[in-house]
Amino acid sequence: MSKVKKDREKLAYLVRVRDQVLRLQLIQIQLTKEDEAYLIFETLNTRGKDLTVSDLVKNHLARLMKPKNKGVDVLREKWSEMLDRLESSKADLDLNRFLHHSWLSRRNYMGEKQLFVAVKKVVDKSNASDFLDDLLSDAAAYRTVFEPEYHKWTKQEREVVESLRALQVFRVMQPAPMLLAVVRAHFAKTISMKQAAQVLRVMEHFHLQFTALTAQRTGGGTAKMYALGGRSLCEATDKNKAAAVLKEFVAKLRERVPLETEFVPGFVQLRYSDENTKQRNLVRYVLRRLDEYFRKGAPVDYEKFSIEHIAPQNPTSGAPTSRFAEIGNLILVPEELNGELKNEPFPKKKAKLATAQIPFDAVLSKATTAWGDAEIEARSSALAKVAHSKIFVV
Repeated sequence: MSKVKKDREKLAYLVRVRDQVLRLQLIQIQLTKEDEAYLIFETLNTRGKDLTVSDLVKNHLARLMKPKNKGVDVLREKWSEMLDRLESSKADLDLNRFLHHSWLSRRNYMGEKQLFVAVKKVVDKSNASDFLDDLLSDAAAYRTVFEPEYHKWTKQEREVVESLRALQVFRVMQPAPMLLAVVRAHFAKTISMKQAAQVLRVMEHFHLQFTALTAQRTGGGTAKMYALGGRSLCEATDKNKAAAVLKEFVAKLRERVPLETEFVPGFVQLRYSDENTKQRNLVRYVLRRLDEYFRKGAPVDYEKFSIEHIAPQNPTSGAPTSRFAEIGNLILVPEELNGELKNEPFPKKKAKLATAQIPFDAVLSKATTAWGDAEIEARSSALAKVAHSKIFVV
């Protein structure tokens, strides 16, 4: 590019900047009351973007909780702490969504767009501090829902942790108000550890069926059900009332459970291979639950297990079976065993699995020399029926 052309471009840029500066308009608004400034903030934004729910809620609280001392700003400190709890999570939590879910878990149902109007009606000077404290507390419980490792659990709470982790595999957001309410009630000892584990396991099984396998459409009715359950649990004043809330909530979930005729087709469509990894986490979760059901010995550390293809993906001779990625051809094995099995012929592979005390289902137990499409299809169907009737029961 020539020097003359560069100089022309620089001049053109400076002219554009000059014109923009000359077109700027400064508007001065004189206020008679400080509170009017907060009202103006709700409708004007110098960035030219719509204010978010969190912007508006924070501004509303700032109007109600003005610092009494220059060095102490309670709102700023607690809001920053709440924000830090959410933003430092590996779960990529959204502040506006959190505010909405926290509200739904405690108060009347409404959409996120209507949330600020509701906050303005309910939160005033008399309860603004308590409202902020609830948000700060909920931020910790909310992060725990989506990042169970954030909380320090006891060994006795293992089932609670496992269900929370499983629900993240299904990538569902609608249960959030109820999940938040359950975790909050568990921390507050409003419900027992056993009750928390039971209701979370029911939610886990429900969404494995409703969301992950049958892809049922969720509408406003489901969202309201979760919000109502959360609010009712929050409002329960004693353990008996909390137990009644959980019982009613579980009954509502059971009314929505897919039929076996819907469950089985979804289950047998589960796939995993080196080329098809989309369902890896879901497949691993299902295989773990199947292994737990069939295993008769002591519990094992599934973090050290990996997915094995009974019929190999890349056999040393001949073409792979067309069904090698299907759930009926998959099993969990210790990582070191996975490396040993490789492309072993089925009889040798089955013998090594037996030696390693890998639990067999009925189809795998009966197979002797052959393992191909017919056996894989039969095992997929058999596992689906066991899963529906024995394992993922709501």
